[in-house]
Amino acid sequence: MFMTLRKIAFTRTLPIVLGLAVSLASVACASKGAVPGAKAPDPIEEFLKVDPESKELFRVVLMSDKYRIAQMSHQGTIKRMHDPGGDSFMAEELIKLDKIDEVRFGTVKIWLYPTSGKVMKVRPFELTNLLEIDKLLVDDVQRWSFEFPGGSVQPQSFSIRYMVVLRKKLTDGAILDQIRKDMSGKKTWR
Repeated sequence: MFMTLRKIAFTRTLPIVLGLAVSLASVACASKGAVPGAKAPDPIEEFLKVDPESKELFRVVLMSDKYRIAQMSHQGTIKRMHDPGGDSFMAEELIKLDKIDEVRFGTVKIWLYPTSGKVMKVRPFELTNLLEIDKLLVDDVQRWSFEFPGGSVQPQSFSIRYMVVLRKKLTDGAILDQIRKDMSGKKTWR
């Protein structure tokens, strides 16, 4: 009888032990390819890496202290005019929203006048699901201006993909104090 109980216990625990051994072996094999001390790829650099096959013409990383742009294609036909003052203003506008740690992606579609190349229409295409950020992205694109080295306005419509990085820089108490202060300054209709 003792042998039978031992056999039953062994047959029940054997699959569990084998399963653990297989999972440990697979983890060991998966980590063999990693190089010790190697840096993980930077998500911002990966996002800005030029990809001629991408659907969008420009990619923008927007942070409260950084504004970076990369052009994916059409380098010979269209170029965004440099605007460091406007870029830093848009980055500073994001400081108001640095209350959470979050990365959001959004896409804005833009149409240009065929004769002048000025911005004709801007529409959010893929929303970030934060209303304040979506408005900020549209405002950002509306201030852009372009030059056309080839002489003709090409392309006349394209997309701009944004990566918006919010970073919580204040404590919860400081954020609540700031919100209370902002709300006390507003008048209510009672």
